[in-house]
Amino acid sequence: MFCLFGHILYVCFATILSCVSFFFEKVRRTQFASPDLWKLAMKQPQGVKAKKKKNQTTNIFGETIGRLHLERQDIDSRSGKKAKALRLAEKIEKAEETEAIESELGREEEMMNSEFKQAYGFGPDM
Repeated sequence: MFCLFGHILYVCFATILSCVSFFFEKVRRTQFASPDLWKLAMKQPQGVKAKKKKNQTTNIFGETIGRLHLERQDIDSRSGKKAKALRLAEKIEKAEETEAIESELGREEEMMNSEFKQAYGFGPDM
């Protein structure tokens, strides 16, 4: 180790001496307590252990960030104007769909009747 004072360089020697006395420990008691006394001694109060909060963390700014888990909501069973409007829209859509299917079936039936009439010379409803 070198110490610099002004322009003169001094060499400093430092020695570290042990100042601690050593001691050894030995466990002399090997008998355990009875089970009921052991259970009573190991019992901890209810409020000592903090309960962990699931899905919740704190960022470096101290803000709490968490995730909520909700069940899927059934909009058909809920009451309200929006639910009524949705149900009404579904009814209208279903009615349009059935009408389109019926018109397609009617055209197919007419086409089959015309093919039958061309093949056999008379209609199937005669």
